[in-house]
Amino acid sequence: MLIPLAMAKGSMAEAYKIVKNTTVEDAIYFYQAFAKANVKVAPVSRLSLEGAHTITQIQQQNKTLYQLMQIAEHGDEIAGEWTHGFPLTKKAHQLLTTNVKDTDINESIVKTYLEILKDHPDTFIQTKHNKATAIQTSKKISSNRR
Repeated sequence: MLIPLAMAKGSMAEAYKIVKNTTVEDAIYFYQAFAKANVKVAPVSRLSLEGAHTITQIQQQNKTLYQLMQIAEHGDEIAGEWTHGFPLTKKAHQLLTTNVKDTDINESIVKTYLEILKDHPDTFIQTKHNKATAIQTSKKISSNRR
């Protein structure tokens, strides 16, 4: 998720433009990187990161990385960030900027994460456990933070 933001030097609008202009080659490199890193992801019905013939399908269907993120956005928060202009990243930045005024950076990061988590179930929790656990975790955080 951070590569377009780094390329855009922190500009959300520029990052979104970078993401929208990705290529089929970008999609292939992305899939290859995930395969090498052995990243655990939520299963999808088409163009799965774990599919043996997915790269061939991406080439045949001429799918860009942005289009693949559109396919995954309903089950993956990071894909949703890419396809909707990084709204949660913007919110986290605003919260962190506010939180760091009152405390040190480490506590500010934790506080910001918990504030985001109460309204947005964590994709990593969902992938490691299941969607119900991710939702339950968010609800628990929400009830403890009010």
